[in-house]
Amino acid sequence: FVNSDITSSGLFLFFVIRTYLDNGEVFNPPQPTVRPLKTEVCTFTKSGGKATGSVGVLTYDLFERSQNDYIETLAIMFSVPWDYNLYKNWFAVGIYKKGRNCDKDLFKEMYYEKKENEHGFVRGEANGSGINYVGNYLDIKATMCPMGNAIMNVEVWDKLFTHMGQQAY
Repeated sequence: FVNSDITSSGLFLFFVIRTYLDNGEVFNPPQPTVRPLKTEVCTFTKSGGKATGSVGVLTYDLFERSQNDYIETLAIMFSVPWDYNLYKNWFAVGIYKKGRNCDKDLFKEMYYEKKENEHGFVRGEANGSGINYVGNYLDIKATMCPMGNAIMNVEVWDKLFTHMGQQAY
């Protein structure tokens, strides 16, 4: 399974959760809203009775209060395979223009695309080390463990607060 902890460390609200699963099932669904300075947890599992992993992407639209509008879309990709002889755990985080579809195309882009920085995300092999994405309004820091029962931690920092928590992973 994949257990995701998503923490908002600033002024933005995250709304309108969407998920796409290439494999697996939702066990504990993502919260529809992540409020500022809160952590929310969701869990995705491998499908019972099938030799598949838990693989997918979830997105949140980022609501900026002073503009009273959604300004960007936060995307989080995860891949926890069934067979570790063939695959490894991978994860990615990024920020897209508002309204980006949460679908197979987004998953494939975040999993396969070689020019990740040109496409608005960063990806890493899950080995306990972190990845960082620097956006226009927000910075995203994420870690994921390489185990079959993977835990992924995602922190979203407003630019206003990023320099205060600028600890390197």
